[in-house]
This record gives sequence, C-alpha cells and structure tokens, in this order.
Amino acid sequence: MQTRVPCTTLVTASRDDAGVAFRHAEDLAKTIAMATLVELDAPSHLFWIGSAARAQVSPALHAFLATPA
Repeated sequence: MQTRVPCTTLVTASRDDAGVAFRHAEDLAKTIAMATLVELDAPSHLFWIGSAARAQVSPALHAFLATPA
C-alpha cells in the first residue's frame, strides 16, 4: 500500500522504541518513493519525552517542509 503514496513523506523513529521496531520505519522509508527517514534519539515511542529527540524533531520538520515537493 505504501508504494502508492504520491507525496513526500517524513518518517521518524527511534531504535529505543519498545512498541514499534525501527525496521518498520526503515521499511516505510524504503517503500515510499519520496520518503525521508529521520532517526531520533528518543527513549521511547513518545519522542517529545526526551530532550535530545525534541531538539532533533524541529530542525528535521522544518527542513522537510522547506523541501520542494
């Protein structure tokens, strides 16, 4: 299904996420044609809990939104 996504996509994930394996994010990034994967240093699935991850999300999001489609 994700092979049919027609737009740029930002995929974020953490290797420390005990709920969703990082390989799922890698698979999404590989199978969505215009996907960008950003690996976060979050201690869990909730990226806003770790200050390092919060600091990573804002620039990644701004860069993603500034990229022409």
